[in-house]
Amino acid sequence: MKNKIVYIITEEDIQMVAQKELERQLLPNEIDIIKNEIERHISWYDIIANAMAEKLIETQEL
Repeated sequence: MKNKIVYIITEEDIQMVAQKELERQLLPNEIDIIKNEIERHISWYDIIANAMAEKLIETQEL
């Protein structure tokens, strides 16, 4: 099975949010800080498990 990317957050996404929330672009060091925080806050295992439980159980109940 080939490893396909399921979801990506790009620097462009981060800059778009910064522009809307802060009304400015982030500096390179600020982007690094935000990248680290995103990695720290996203529990990929829990997100996958929750999505499977929610959608697969929902589908089986139909």
